[in-house]
Amino acid sequence: MKVSRLDDNITRRTLFLIACSVLIGGAVSVADTLLIDGADPLAAASWDNGLPTAANPGLVNSGVTGTFAAGAVDSAAVPNMAIIIQGGTLTKADSGHLSFNHGFNSFTMTSGLFDGDAVSSTRVLQFNGGTFDQSGGLINWDGDIQFIGTGAVALNGGTLDIGSQLLFQRTGSSFDLNGGVFNVNSLELDADNSSLTFKSGSTTAVNVSNQLKFDGSGSTVNFEDATGTGSLSINGFDATQYEAWYTAGNLLFGGSNAAAFSSVFDVSGTTLTAIPEPSTLGLLGVSTAMSLLVRRKLML
Repeated sequence: MKVSRLDDNITRRTLFLIACSVLIGGAVSVADTLLIDGADPLAAASWDNGLPTAANPGLVNSGVTGTFAAGAVDSAAVPNMAIIIQGGTLTKADSGHLSFNHGFNSFTMTSGLFDGDAVSSTRVLQFNGGTFDQSGGLINWDGDIQFIGTGAVALNGGTLDIGSQLLFQRTGSSFDLNGGVFNVNSLELDADNSSLTFKSGSTTAVNVSNQLKFDGSGSTVNFEDATGTGSLSINGFDATQYEAWYTAGNLLFGGSNAAAFSSVFDVSGTTLTAIPEPSTLGLLGVSTAMSLLVRRKLML
């Protein structure tokens, strides 16, 4: 079949446009909307492409600062709101509550700063529904943080600092810990069958300066396995108190408290960690023995 010059030119132009789209892709898609420096994240005029939604996520980039309005504010007027903090700073500089409220979609943080420190220990940062995912950066809030409604909650990296309480009120849900550092004054698992879960391979360090409460029926702290270095440290605690939780079914290993406490957990000072499984220790032993054998042969 003979291709005309016109058809050939159209084909070349199409391929060129496709190549260009591939080269520039991955930066910011047409749907994304960028926060304008110094603006209020809950105001429509603060974004270059309209209010952020799941289909039109709001990006907070490096070098940008967003300041929430004074007083008690919430995102109820921003349906399906989705924010991704990948640099820069969001701040609440007064004592008013801040609520990501009904219809809220997602809060994602990979870098940057969410700053609500040194103002009031009685104010609340509330996530009513929607997902929460922190993999980097610093969240610094001096009051309470509340998770209510439904939606996945995960700390994968970065630092989560809460000056007062974390209230986890999502029935049947888990606060999943994969990495990062979590510092809190008081941690309350208020919802029935809720869990603070150290996921398989978790490296999260949880530091509680006051108390951890199991107010919800069936609420637990669960270490899925011992493949990570995740740890729980509660000020003033020792092995006796952790073991009492384990016996009561509030502290679990692999979702169970069937094994002897001393066979699955180790307590050093106030810090609880899971004991590596025998298979893991065996692999480490084999690796060490092989290294010594190779070294000996090289010396010979």
